[in-house]
Amino acid sequence: MQPTDNQMNDRSIPCFSLGTMDVISFTTTHRALISSAVESAVYWAVSNKLEEVEVFEIKELDVVFSLKKEEFRTALNGCIEYSISIEDYEKCVAINKLKTKL
Repeated sequence: MQPTDNQMNDRSIPCFSLGTMDVISFTTTHRALISSAVESAVYWAVSNKLEEVEVFEIKELDVVFSLKKEEFRTALNGCIEYSISIEDYEKCVAINKLKTKL
């Protein structure tokens, strides 16, 4: 199922700038931003019964990263791993609650 024009207009995705970093350095340094974008995107997709959702854009690459429904659980598991690494256990609970809606 493709999102309708109305659904696409109701949500704007984050646009990140690499600056002087390469992609790997950026993802390592900005893991919190990426994790938050993933969680928000999956929540949006679940709430709107979408099969695919745009997560974020990388300005310099003119690329939009998206997730398909079958990738939601794996992506959220990565968010949980990050939350555990920074000892944000409340966030883990919230993400696990979201996973139950998949």
